[in-house]
Amino acid sequence: MDNREQPILPAPLIYTDRGGETTFHGTGQIMLYPIIHLRRRQITPKQYVSLLEQSAIDLLADMGVNAARRCSLPGVWTKEGKIVAIGLRIQNGVAYHGMALNVDVASEWFSAINPCGTGKKSVSLSDYIEKPEPLEMIATQWSNQLDLLLGRN
Repeated sequence: MDNREQPILPAPLIYTDRGGETTFHGTGQIMLYPIIHLRRRQITPKQYVSLLEQSAIDLLADMGVNAARRCSLPGVWTKEGKIVAIGLRIQNGVAYHGMALNVDVASEWFSAINPCGTGKKSVSLSDYIEKPEPLEMIATQWSNQLDLLLGRN
């Protein structure tokens, strides 16, 4: 049994072996968890994080949402808050885990999370677009964005 202090959260807390701190995965999100052999592709971890972030930035731009990186803070941000979280694990040159895009997530799920210690909130695509496309459609578009950046057709 893990003896770390349990924060008060509106969801079960599950510890994982990925990087990053507390995040939420649940209804209204899309998780993109590619498994990539970084060494074979000659991609550094920093370059990979940048590729992941760029795939989300490009996807959101295609939907008319202005999002960007924030210096030294992982993930993708709008002016109002964090819209994409990233948490990775790299072992033996293989990256796994990945990102979560908040499409239409109830804000109470993030009540105990302070994204990157910024005091900003987590936001959803639905805060910017009245009726986002279905999750499956957005997931396909996002996967395609990442494939383009990785040079795959």
